[in-house]
Amino acid sequence: FARFDHVLAMDARNLADLNRLASGGGGAQISLFLSYAPEAGADEVPDPYDGGPKDFEAALDLIELASDGFLSRLQKETAL
Repeated sequence: FARFDHVLAMDARNLADLNRLASGGGGAQISLFLSYAPEAGADEVPDPYDGGPKDFEAALDLIELASDGFLSRLQKETAL
């Protein structure tokens, strides 16, 4: 966690695990990936593994939306 500025979790369970692992220190900001896409209307990226192609597409759509939001945030951070 000391090597990274950001660590992103896809769901609340992974977020809790990451926070527990990082309790020893480090500088990474740990957050839910979809916090960078409030317009998505979801907090977690669903696991599409047991679903079909539509489930994978829906997860990809959320990931792309959050990626855009995350990159926008990084650009604002580096412009300061």
